[in-house]
Amino acid sequence: MSALELLPMCREQLPAVAELGRQCFTLPWSEEGYRSLLDSPRAVCLTARAGDCLAGFLCGSALLDEAELELLAVSQDFRRQGIGSRLAEEFLSQCRLRGVELVRLEVRASNLSAARLYERLGFEQEGLRKNYYRRPPEDALLYLLRLAPTPPGTPAP
Repeated sequence: MSALELLPMCREQLPAVAELGRQCFTLPWSEEGYRSLLDSPRAVCLTARAGDCLAGFLCGSALLDEAELELLAVSQDFRRQGIGSRLAEEFLSQCRLRGVELVRLEVRASNLSAARLYERLGFEQEGLRKNYYRRPPEDALLYLLRLAPTPPGTPAP
């Protein structure tokens, strides 16, 4: 694998991001949905690139002291190489720098590999939302992580 590079998501990447989303999610966002989030001052959107390939992306939002990890996708060709972990860790680092203290997410109950990833990062399951997902209908596991904010003056990782 080429060296992995984590970068802020940019508008020029949106067609590739939307295509990867179609490959990974049963109810994918449109390119316009990604654009709307990216245009928001609350957005924390990252891409993982291996050479010219989009290996994965993460979309989240942060407002005041709370954040939500909304989407995490890794290309089938790049799975099980730690890319999802690296994206999530970078997201959490950026949340700390913004003063976020609480990060939430939900994951399909059947997505055990994602649940294990989030638990390794310190997330704790806080609940269950019945029939949250469609295509197919499925419960969502609700996760929460409490962060200690990065002290002012700390250099970015």
